[in-house]
Amino acid sequence: MSKFSHLSTLKKAYKDEKLMLFLGAGVSTILNLPNWSDLINLIAEECDYDPKVFKTLADDNALLLAEFYYIKSYKSFGSLRSKLDQKWHTPEFMRKLSDSDFHKLLAEKKFQLIYTTNYDQWIEKAFDLYSQPYTKISHISHISNTKKNVPQIVKFHGDFSDDNSIILNESSYYRRMKFEDPLDIKFKSDLLSHSVLFMGYSLNDMNIRRVIFELNRSWPETHKNQKPKCYIMVKNHNEIIDTVLEDWGVIPITAEELGITSPDRNIQNAQILEAISS
Repeated sequence: MSKFSHLSTLKKAYKDEKLMLFLGAGVSTILNLPNWSDLINLIAEECDYDPKVFKTLADDNALLLAEFYYIKSYKSFGSLRSKLDQKWHTPEFMRKLSDSDFHKLLAEKKFQLIYTTNYDQWIEKAFDLYSQPYTKISHISHISNTKKNVPQIVKFHGDFSDDNSIILNESSYYRRMKFEDPLDIKFKSDLLSHSVLFMGYSLNDMNIRRVIFELNRSWPETHKNQKPKCYIMVKNHNEIIDTVLEDWGVIPITAEELGITSPDRNIQNAQILEAISS
């Protein structure tokens, strides 16, 4: 196998408009958005708890804490969503967005299919900033709005514009794990014809590991050799990660294997998009 064979595969998939990007929170670190811990602190305040005490009451289970808030708020995220919207979509973050090479490349290059588990709207705002068309999909009703040669931004865990779409609490995660939602059906369909590159994810994320597992399971053993390549960006290789992921049909790759040597993660992310699309 040549040194940059994975890059060649990704470049071809991009050129053929057969590449799906699947983006997590790690691609937006340059924006310095609130993390999960910040989110739980806000939920604690909404529930009139001291954040440290709040976390210990559920053994730091963020999904369970979000479930408690959801129940106590009459099974609605409306108030929390409004506060998060105010905290995450500010002029300060907009200035950071304009300085993000990653978001500029994401909008201006021809990445036709972008999935994300992020609730925030910074991917869409990047397309708006650079006057690029797109179709946002977070609900079954949006699927019919897709247009040829217009990038799709699929909000796999929901979007701030629709409370009911947000996958945040424990029960919503369990429902999503059944993979029976219309977005799941679309996802499985897209997987049949697209290579995938996961970026910005930690392998501690149980949900993304479930997505990867389901991705591989959708292909019968007799046709696995015809399955489009699936990659996930990792910091480093090790025997455990490589063995498990490869058994699930996912190839772990490092930035160095794509010819990128910068140690800065934000620079790496931008250069990965540049390398694939050049």
